Amino acid sequence: MNIEIYEPWIPPSLSAPMRLTFDSMHVENGEMTIGMHEVGAGRRNVALAFSVLPLAIRVINESHRLRSLARLPKQRDGSLYLVRNSEMLDSFNNDALGIYAEDPLLHLAVVTEEWIDLILAGLPQVRF
Repeated sequence: MNIEIYEPWIPPSLSAPMRLTFDSMHVENGEMTIGMHEVGAGRRNVALAFSVLPLAIRVINESHRLRSLARLPKQRDGSLYLVRNSEMLDSFNNDALGIYAEDPLLHLAVVTEEWIDLILAGLPQVRF
């Protein structure tokens, strides 16, 4: 397998990456929301809203992701990344015996003090 590549994801509603801190994660009425706030002066509340639940979620404290941290871009300004050559997505497809292999699934990494990896069929909506 090739080495994972973390590409910054800047949601269409924004013009620059955001540094975020994790606040909460919950599911209500069939929608999952990850609540965060911006680091720094603005401290806007930010929510990633998933109208379709992720197929897989992994949450690990950032301090336990040393190998992955080394793969982030050197000039890291943001907390949201799309992962190419994803080991998690490969593992997911292998475990599912390839039934999703032809589906356009994505691996989104939310890198805060809690590192949240999500396997998705589509990107979330960003709410302020």
